Amino acid sequence: MRRIFRFFPQIQVKATGYPMNKEQLGAIFKKHDKNNDGELSWKEVEAAFRELGALWTWFTTERAFKHADADDNGSINMEELELLVVYAQQQGYSCS
Repeated sequence: MRRIFRFFPQIQVKATGYPMNKEQLGAIFKKHDKNNDGELSWKEVEAAFRELGALWTWFTTERAFKHADADDNGSINMEELELLVVYAQQQGYSCS
């Protein structure tokens, strides 16, 4: 009998400090808009999750884009930032 394994189970970040509010999370993501074009690229979102302490930054970024990139253009604009912040908050990111 073959077993089917899930290689990428949903990963939740354990809160190790106080929870971040939407403004704090939004500021961290905005800080990573290095070219100031008003959109967050894949690399910029990945860098923000690295700062937030994500264990698997590629996987976390992939899930964040599926959640927040409403127009599916490969970047997160400032209108979609709210969806990204909600996703990060649901995953339990916090400050230490």
